[in-house]
Amino acid sequence: RYNRSGKIRQVQRDRSDDLDVKTIALYDGDRPIPCHITGQDSRDIIVERLELNSRSVPTRQFYFNFYAQDIPAMGYKVFRVVPNERSTRPTASLVRRRGSMENEFLAVKINDNGSLTIKDKQTGRTFRQLHVFDDKGEVGDWSQHVPLPDDRRITSSRGKAAVKVERADAFVATYRVRVRMRLPVQAATDKKSRSRKTATMELISRITLRRGARRVDIETELDHRTKDHRLRMLFPSGIKTKSSWSGGQFDVVERPVKSPVRKGWRDEQLKTHPQYHFVDVTDGKVGLGILTEGLTEYEILEDPNRTIAVTMVRAFADVIGVPVREQDTGAQCQRQIVFRYAICPHDGDYQDANLFAEARRFH
Repeated sequence: RYNRSGKIRQVQRDRSDDLDVKTIALYDGDRPIPCHITGQDSRDIIVERLELNSRSVPTRQFYFNFYAQDIPAMGYKVFRVVPNERSTRPTASLVRRRGSMENEFLAVKINDNGSLTIKDKQTGRTFRQLHVFDDKGEVGDWSQHVPLPDDRRITSSRGKAAVKVERADAFVATYRVRVRMRLPVQAATDKKSRSRKTATMELISRITLRRGARRVDIETELDHRTKDHRLRMLFPSGIKTKSSWSGGQFDVVERPVKSPVRKGWRDEQLKTHPQYHFVDVTDGKVGLGILTEGLTEYEILEDPNRTIAVTMVRAFADVIGVPVREQDTGAQCQRQIVFRYAICPHDGDYQDANLFAEARRFH
């Protein structure tokens, strides 16, 4: 037991009265903190005691969310839980309208095709048709992407997504978005086109916005069973820029959007580039950053929207020009895959937004 000043107060009582707790309140010192109770249950826990053997104690457990502010750097902060006291009512839910969510910094709308429209309240800039899935054939190897001569691009932009709210309170909002794409199962034997036989690929994304967050967190699940293709995510920025910036092992690297390689050169400049934690495009006034975990390849398309394309899967049959064994499907990525990434609009450039630190926080 603790009193309001945080001092331990010894009491002799029947521990079974802990099970009579109906609700809880949260305090920062003497200041009540809004909290949202998401669930509660009863269970036995093992308590170690110095004077006697460990024993099983019946308890009442509460699960709740609250917004923890002003946590000291490299330190901690103590909050006090008071049983059977009515908690302070949280503010309004982050989900205020169907298919949307909003916090202090961002307003997010889930479109019918599963893409996102995000408004940055700080800059007033709205980014549209973010998070579209894009698929093309692949007959390259580990070293580079090689497209098929007779291939067609398949995107999720024309499909109909299934959208469902999974969580909505004053602190966290999560939508479950299911997108289905009909893809050729593999490349044709001549490696000039893809097979006519198709299969449905289902991508399930959980899109989360938290109170106080300046980014939208996404986790996408994919049961990957098709072969010989490259699957990417597209994020049209609409920003006029000649460069991109991406995190590296020891630096943030600026790269031109337009290839400096001239026609007639023996080696063509690769359009894709490596990234470590994030990639960003900016005109110095506003920017759009994509934060990633384990997704290390990106391209800035030479289109008017300066679209950021992040590679999810590159499935191929050859390993540096050498066909793999029939039983070795590792390069085809035939497995269940979970991707984690985030969308982070911002003002200024990546330094003004301290985007590297935001990417580390995401990790």
